[in-house]
Amino acid sequence: MCGRQGIEPAGRRTLSGREYRYCLSARKRRILSGALQGGVVGSRGYAAVADFTISAPVPSDEAGWRQNWALYLTRYDVEVAPATTDMVWRRLLDPLSPTKGLIARDANGRGIGFCHTIQHEITWTIEPVLYLEDMFVAPEARRQGVARALLLRLIQHVREMGLSRLYWMTRINNEPARALYDQLTGGPDALVRYTLRLDRQRGTLATAAIDVG
Repeated sequence: MCGRQGIEPAGRRTLSGREYRYCLSARKRRILSGALQGGVVGSRGYAAVADFTISAPVPSDEAGWRQNWALYLTRYDVEVAPATTDMVWRRLLDPLSPTKGLIARDANGRGIGFCHTIQHEITWTIEPVLYLEDMFVAPEARRQGVARALLLRLIQHVREMGLSRLYWMTRINNEPARALYDQLTGGPDALVRYTLRLDRQRGTLATAAIDVG
């Protein structure tokens, strides 16, 4: 779920009915083709806007990614187990994992932002889709086009891979981020998200009592 400059981890401290979902379908991606062809994304496979670059994470990004990941979780008052953080990083580097990422780096190679995505199949199209789960820009690097560049790089990836859509969620009152998202997509989907969390210790649903029989 999107924060002021990013997306809050899905399923963590979210409020059902208070989120907007954004989706870039094939039609909307065509609208953005001019921006992508206008030099926002370079021929070497990463974005180059102002004095930062964007590309897939590499092992040397780990320290900066962990620092920004911690800031991201703190911003939303979220705690995850250290083992979870370790696993996320391993998945980002694993070519066989559906979890992928991008790292934004300043001119000195320091990480100033990231995004995490998950590609998966759906029942409405033959082509898979791309879910943008997390996005964060370091406070000192905000309002410099980093978030926009991350999104445009994902849009380019979706087009190159022939995926049917890119989608993500944000809080309904997240006006700063929604201004960018509305500009890119034309507005959110008319959908409401519901979440049922499993109480792993008891093996029951923690958010509701459901009688199925």
